[in-house]
Amino acid sequence: MLPPSRREFRDIYIIFELMESDLHQVIKANDDLSPEHHQFFFYQLLRGMKYIHAANVFHRDLKPKNILANADCKLKICDFGLARVSFNDTPSAIFWTDYVATRWYRAPELCGSFFSKYTPAIDIWSIGCIFAEMLTGRPLFPGKNVVHQLDLMTDLLGTPSAESISRIRNEKARRYLGNMKKKHPIPFSQKFPGVDPMALHLLERLLAFDPTDRPTAAEALADPYFTGLANSELEPTTQPISRLEFEFERRKLAREDVRELIYRESTILRCCMSIFVVEIRQTFYTQVGWIVSRGNLFISKKSVLRVKRLARSCGSMLPYQGKELSAAVMSLKSQMQITV
Repeated sequence: MLPPSRREFRDIYIIFELMESDLHQVIKANDDLSPEHHQFFFYQLLRGMKYIHAANVFHRDLKPKNILANADCKLKICDFGLARVSFNDTPSAIFWTDYVATRWYRAPELCGSFFSKYTPAIDIWSIGCIFAEMLTGRPLFPGKNVVHQLDLMTDLLGTPSAESISRIRNEKARRYLGNMKKKHPIPFSQKFPGVDPMALHLLERLLAFDPTDRPTAAEALADPYFTGLANSELEPTTQPISRLEFEFERRKLAREDVRELIYRESTILRCCMSIFVVEIRQTFYTQVGWIVSRGNLFISKKSVLRVKRLARSCGSMLPYQGKELSAAVMSLKSQMQITV
């Protein structure tokens, strides 16, 4: 929906799909989550992070409260207020020194600015902490301060290697870990009894103290733990964000300039919605045929007729404009919840 006036509008409305809860509430209210729940939630988090990291974006504040959830077990990553894009050059001091992540889910390299350049591995660590919390119902590293946080990490993982310690930039942290009494890692099978060994093997990879030892989201999705669930050819991906996308931050903009930029964005969105409608019409029959041919799902005659009516209705949506187009698309999306 375009603003009524290109030069005078004052309000911006951003509409998202309604999500009923968040992962924090799900974990808190359900002490009987099954291994299948754990696997499916874990898979969705990594799938989402694969896409985000493909754009060279670091979330930097992953925690259960920032993972929205629905009754159908669908998760969505939210709250990108601390997210940053990396252009593969040296980050500036301002870029990285603001508050990053709730302490309990922070990677070791964020506890005192340890490593010379942060990588997507900071988000991988957070996902590992979230998955561990799903398994036990309790936060894995509930540190009271930075030192306590490091103590809890090393209690489980053991003291880091001399090589890892040597790469730490913060002198006080390097000295603290170097003088720490030798700790031996606790076997994950002992920390998480009764959990699928393949799940624990992957979790141990995600919670490597040294970020260079952690897998990428794509590598984690290829782990045997997700056999039969993940498909590298079907997982979403995207192109890295261009520096030009942030060119506006380098200019001093007047209020009228900001309005113009917002208006242009809304016209692009409007165009994308029209393309979305066309693509629905072109792929509707193909998708239904694929589902039936898989032999896993069976669609009743009533549902098939309903699909055909919806596919035909896409044609009448193309002339719609503005508010009418938005309403038509939302109506179609709601009707696409086909009972199978």
